[in-house]
Amino acid sequence: MRAIISKEFIPLALCIALLLLSEIKGVGFTYNFSEKYDIGFLFILISAISFFLHRKTYLILFTITLFLGSLNFINIFYNTYTFGIADIIHFNLIFIGIFILFFVTNKKSMNTIFPK
Repeated sequence: MRAIISKEFIPLALCIALLLLSEIKGVGFTYNFSEKYDIGFLFILISAISFFLHRKTYLILFTITLFLGSLNFINIFYNTYTFGIADIIHFNLIFIGIFILFFVTNKKSMNTIFPK
């Protein structure tokens, strides 16, 4: 039997920790969140639920979440660290780091879903 929480949970736990930190900052300092944050919160919440219910759905949904976050369409942290190319496209460094961590920790699971 597989453990419920394993190394595959690390990227999701990091996202949840960033969300909680943002919520504490928002409540304590009356910070107004944008629509990007609200959508990111919803995506991470659905990913967290699907992690415990159906792992394949979690892998696909969390990959989509990290991809959208990397392109700076959604956000999970009150502060955004981005770099862009000629004001056309911006990349979110937080999501890129979590994306790399996600692929490192879920390499075996991703190979079973997307075989060669």
